[in-house]
Amino acid sequence: MGIILVIKNNIKRELKNKGKFLVIFFMPTIIIALTVVGNFLMKPSVTIGIVNESKEQENLQLIELLKKTENLKVNTANKESIKTDLIMGKYSVTLDLKDDDIEFYSEDGYRKKEIERLVYLYKENNYKVDLKQFSPELFKESMSMSERVMALVSMCLFITTAMTASILIRDKEEGILTRFRYSPRKVSVYTLGNLIYNFLITLTQLAMAFIISGLLKIDIGMGGKEIILLGFIITFVSTSLGGFIGSAFKTEMQANIMSSVVAVISSLLGGAFIPIDKMPKIMKLISNITPTKWIVSLTSEFENSLFITLNTSLVVLLLFGSMLLILSNMFNSRKLNN
Repeated sequence: MGIILVIKNNIKRELKNKGKFLVIFFMPTIIIALTVVGNFLMKPSVTIGIVNESKEQENLQLIELLKKTENLKVNTANKESIKTDLIMGKYSVTLDLKDDDIEFYSEDGYRKKEIERLVYLYKENNYKVDLKQFSPELFKESMSMSERVMALVSMCLFITTAMTASILIRDKEEGILTRFRYSPRKVSVYTLGNLIYNFLITLTQLAMAFIISGLLKIDIGMGGKEIILLGFIITFVSTSLGGFIGSAFKTEMQANIMSSVVAVISSLLGGAFIPIDKMPKIMKLISNITPTKWIVSLTSEFENSLFITLNTSLVVLLLFGSMLLILSNMFNSRKLNN
């Protein structure tokens, strides 16, 4: 009964600022719509950097042909930062054009081989090709619609759950925790009530987003059972992360800023914007510590009909969420007892 009371009180307080509540509530829906539109408008392409210090006529003609190649972006590269640019993913391949030779640099052996093949074709034949037709495999590593949707929705929820979980900070500042401590109810009832409230709000956000997407005939790329299970897992991870951030900081502003930082970094490294297959080796390694990477991986496995199997991605996400849940409960207990 005490848990239900905590949940009801939290809902009443959030509804006092209806504008903010509605924006947070429908944020996943907006993200899905924008992702679908962006995916439709976005043309896949490969970006290469060119260093040309020779100014040979043959090299200038080669550059012009490369610039006219469909689905290929050509930029001028800096010779001093070739390695850095490749590691950071600025270019897929970098060409260093010399008077009588061309050096190719890339973190991806296959991409290097295909661009090298294209360049030597251009040196022999003076006509342009469509890179997508010339080498279709270069474009098969792009993220699917469902992977991109789940990655960006997760980023959104990482931020909004921390905002919801920061109720604890507000309650301490307003003296509500002190009053609760001296009431007949146990402190654990308050903590559990806040946790369940955060979980239910997040789950409802996701459910509403997918229901509206279905009504608008927006194809996310997955079936109903996959969406339901992924929804529960993302909700669990988001709630745990939001609860941890909300419990680890003293002010609401600190918690909100940190949740935004964590969400953006996790999304950047986890494959929400750049597919992990296209990342340099160092970034691929770092991405393993981000929840977004494992959410994208689990989505990919569900797309390949690996539904309800105890795979690595599922285990990592459950362990990640459980660990943060334990830590947030520890921090909350300290706050409530101080």
